[in-house]
Amino acid sequence: MQYAVNLSPRKQLIYHSLLNLCIGSFIASFLIALALTFPTFKKVFSDNSYSAILEEGLKYLFVLFLIITIKLKTSSIPFIGIGFGLLEVFARLQSSGHIYTKPFVAHIIFGLTMALFIYLAQKSKTPFKGLFYGLALIAPAMLHIFYNLIIAKL
Repeated sequence: MQYAVNLSPRKQLIYHSLLNLCIGSFIASFLIALALTFPTFKKVFSDNSYSAILEEGLKYLFVLFLIITIKLKTSSIPFIGIGFGLLEVFARLQSSGHIYTKPFVAHIIFGLTMALFIYLAQKSKTPFKGLFYGLALIAPAMLHIFYNLIIAKL
């Protein structure tokens, strides 16, 4: 897809980062709305592994869609995690009255992990390109599961 206006690489990166920030916030608000609307979804979503796989899977699908449609810059991918983490912090602040920064930092790490493997897949000249794309989904999801398990024990 070609842009209607030629943008400098810096402006492209800024637009892609803002877009990813909004998409991360959208995914988080969508999942929160589902959890508030449907009690059965909340019960399933509260499980440590299902929530991690669902969150990271949705982020991954949006990232792949944006890579295909607008040639998304890999350096802007962590902003999806930032947007998701910010909205999660605000949701927890509203529900409990406390600010938790751990989810915010964790979602940045998950976004960086996804960005690293997508970057490796795009730059790879080996037959392991598909493996890197797979790891872009699996590695953040596994980190997220471990994070949820650690938080649940605290």
